[in-house]
Amino acid sequence: MSPGRLSAQNGEKDWENGSTISSPASIPEYTANHFLILFRDTSCQFRAVYTMNPETEEMVRLTGIGPRNITPEMVESIYKYSSDRKQFTVIPSKTMSMSVDAFTIPNHFWQKRPGTPKKLSTPK
Repeated sequence: MSPGRLSAQNGEKDWENGSTISSPASIPEYTANHFLILFRDTSCQFRAVYTMNPETEEMVRLTGIGPRNITPEMVESIYKYSSDRKQFTVIPSKTMSMSVDAFTIPNHFWQKRPGTPKKLSTPK
């Protein structure tokens, strides 16, 4: 048996005839990443990038400043990017979908971070 035929028995690619001997269930399913931008408010000031978990519809922060996780109930307004006008426009909906490019959250979800305590100077 040639090495190509031997590897085909293990579910690897048979380079001699270009076929793969494996079940369709073993082929990984393609999942498209959908990135969402969090704006501070309606002025569309960038704060963070999120990705959506399709099972829970919860958004998870990848980078930036904002809540670590955002649920659909926390979303205040949603935006779609218009590539011809090169601007974001508000979508009159509250449902997150693959057509949404950005969103805002209400003001009370923005936590004020306490500043670092100042060192008290000691007299010399």
